[in-house]
Amino acid sequence: MHSDDLRVQGVGGLLSAYASVMHLLLHHGIVRSFNNPVADVGEWLVSTKLKLQLVANSSKAYDTVDGHGRR
Repeated sequence: MHSDDLRVQGVGGLLSAYASVMHLLLHHGIVRSFNNPVADVGEWLVSTKLKLQLVANSSKAYDTVDGHGRR
């Protein structure tokens, strides 16, 4: 699909495209939920650049650990 194709899509088509993108981002490990992807993308980007490991979504107060398990 080209970006111009999105301009002619109805609401249903746009939501379908959004869902497809979210599924692909989840598959590639870039997002971890189907909530607003901005925070997940930020966490993924920082963890990738700093070589940190993302922890489970249920971990309260932190998102990553280093190679020694430090938050």
